[in-house]
Amino acid sequence: MVCTDVAGRGIDISGVEHVVNFDCPKNIEDYTHRVGRTGRAGKSGVATTILTPEDTHIYYDLKEKLQESNQAVPREIASHPASSQKPGAVPQKPRQQVQYVDVEAGRRGGPRN
Repeated sequence: MVCTDVAGRGIDISGVEHVVNFDCPKNIEDYTHRVGRTGRAGKSGVATTILTPEDTHIYYDLKEKLQESNQAVPREIASHPASSQKPGAVPQKPRQQVQYVDVEAGRRGGPRN
């Protein structure tokens, strides 16, 4: 069976033992619904996701989801920089001190934050 994300939700086909994600889902919710087609009702199943360099947007959430469900996190994902920071999060840098100059008096002011 081949299907799109439309069939990823609400469909229940018994006996699905393996799901292959040829295109990486856009978000972790779609990933969860896709791989949820296998391993239902206490049965085991396998999900294989083909990832490319363009799929780093999901690495952080995928690593978190795998860890939450006590699944092995592939080494390639665990060691990738994108898996250690949520997409869109801006790393906090220490604020630099700025020194202001009092132009009229011709002297330098002290550091201000």
